[in-house]
Amino acid sequence: MRRLPLCLALAMSACGSSTIRVSDAGTPNDAGTRDAGASGGGTAQGGGTAQGGGTAGGMSAGGAAGGTSGGAAAGGSSGGGAAGGAAADAGAITLNGSDTCSTSAPDVTAGGTFLGSTFLATDDYSVSGMGCPSGGAASGRDVAYLLAPSVTRAYRVRVTPLERPLGDGGVIRFDPMLYVQPVCGAGVCVAGTIFNGVGEPEEVTFTVNAGQTVYVVVDGELASRGDFELDVSF
Repeated sequence: MRRLPLCLALAMSACGSSTIRVSDAGTPNDAGTRDAGASGGGTAQGGGTAQGGGTAGGMSAGGAAGGTSGGAAAGGSSGGGAAGGAAADAGAITLNGSDTCSTSAPDVTAGGTFLGSTFLATDDYSVSGMGCPSGGAASGRDVAYLLAPSVTRAYRVRVTPLERPLGDGGVIRFDPMLYVQPVCGAGVCVAGTIFNGVGEPEEVTFTVNAGQTVYVVVDGELASRGDFELDVSF
């Protein structure tokens, strides 16, 4: 009876590693907060489920490594997971946006490019409502930025996830959500997107009226967390 898992593992290793795109509805196909990459010849996703030829050592060491709130794990390849979660949260990129929406959030009204990370943030907002991206109820850690133009202005905001290398040769890949709200946590969004998969950018365009304040929130789909580049233009 114990030969069946081994056979399945061998069949999966023959197919190689692949990324399953997450649907707009937020189906938990790949929480994707860590792709353990080449180390140990396998990957671990969504809390340490070994794929692509991972060994039993990878599952035991990686699966226990660095879980986020909401159930996603930093996961890991053989022997590398235990250090991976702590190293990731220590972070090469510090928290850039505000952990919550408030007047202390960085003002990006004038536009620009900003490096940020959600590793040191907390999960404050799970969006739902008119104009908000679906699947938001399962979101991860989030950071916020403020827009408050003195004239009516059309904005384009793009978040590009960045890979974070780990000491075991693996990487962490981020699956961001992006949304804009007049009041964070409210049941309405000015704009929002969750369309693309792990490692792919998200982009929204929207108009902010003169004297209006809105908050751009970089969140993580299905509890994903990671580093990113935020581009704000008009």
